[in-house]
Amino acid sequence: MLNRNTAGFVDASMVVIATGAGFESGTVYCFVQRASDSYWLKANTAWQSGKPTTTDIPTMTHVSGGLWNLAHTPADANDIYKINCIDSSATCFPDNYNIVVSYAPGDNIDFGALQKASLNAATPAGVQNIPATGTGFTALGDTRLGFLDASILARPTLSEIEGSTIIAKESTLVTIAGYLDTEVAAILAIAQRLDTALELDGVVYRFTVNALENAPSGGGGTAGSNACVVTVYVTATITPIADVFITIMNATKTLTLGVVTTDTNGQTKDNYGADRVMLDPISSGYKLILRKAGVVFSETTLSQADVIAGSKTIYGTALTLPAPGSADACTIGLYLFKQNSVTPIATADVNAKATIVNLPYEYNGKYHTGQTIDGTYNGTTGLLTFEIVWGARVDFDIKHMSNETLHKTIPLLSTVLFEDLQ
Repeated sequence: MLNRNTAGFVDASMVVIATGAGFESGTVYCFVQRASDSYWLKANTAWQSGKPTTTDIPTMTHVSGGLWNLAHTPADANDIYKINCIDSSATCFPDNYNIVVSYAPGDNIDFGALQKASLNAATPAGVQNIPATGTGFTALGDTRLGFLDASILARPTLSEIEGSTIIAKESTLVTIAGYLDTEVAAILAIAQRLDTALELDGVVYRFTVNALENAPSGGGGTAGSNACVVTVYVTATITPIADVFITIMNATKTLTLGVVTTDTNGQTKDNYGADRVMLDPISSGYKLILRKAGVVFSETTLSQADVIAGSKTIYGTALTLPAPGSADACTIGLYLFKQNSVTPIATADVNAKATIVNLPYEYNGKYHTGQTIDGTYNGTTGLLTFEIVWGARVDFDIKHMSNETLHKTIPLLSTVLFEDLQ
């Protein structure tokens, strides 16, 4: 610390440390250099241009512990001094570690006060006004406590909270309870209606007949405003065709609206007699795709007028199996189509054989067991036929039909569909 004492001298006090502890004895030399002209302080308090040596070096007076003091003549105003001290054995601060001290003449400089001033310069006035004791707390009461009082007064009282927040929330809860009562009652009404539409079926429930009687889809039908009954007959007759699959699509055939089947009367009715084709009478109309093995149908347009009229009659041509070449043989027929039920399977992809495994009789003393018969396939109609003697027990091996050999008995008929074989 560098002080100006009452006698006008500049005191330089340094803590001299040697080997990690306070240096408390011996002779400590102090070099002081003035920055303005690079002059050095001599032991007799004079200044000289060269660094003092031997007896001209100023010495410091031990104060206590590692604190030493140097007194010298008044310093020049606003000058800067470099201070370095050594003892007889070691340099406490080498030249490149000189301590630089700036001093302006005046009263003693209290570095503690300077530090306080620096802190105050960066500290809000409200904090500076708080001393340890004394009337300075009045300032705290006038400012900070005033702010606290204002903040506290701005808070709602208990009665205000009870009168606004709690009561308002209570009102909200009452409103919600009212909504819940209304909604629960509405849900209960719907549940009771559903309860009357269900009946126990074993361990599960099902819809009653009354609940389903006006179902628009009727178990696979379509939804719309108009009922339209589709009736399917054999061409040029009024013979109904049952079990015809009818796919109902939009006019451009980009959307399937539903799939229905015909009953024994050849009509699109469900088990309760309700129409299963319910459509809106739109100007573009609809497309009907009909499928049944052994019957050929053309793609049919269901017009807006048809829907309004509520009926449409469609005819299909039943394919007939060719008669067998022998009086005691039977023609077995099977239709092979791709999964779209429109395109027959290509001839090159059909591989069908039938092997007779036994006969109920011998013919002219010859056994037919083991004879293999190739099927005859028409790639245009998709019809595959075999001609096999009556009563034969046959193993059928038909590609696209099954991965297993099918065992069938040939009936005493002239023609029969494969699906009717036993």
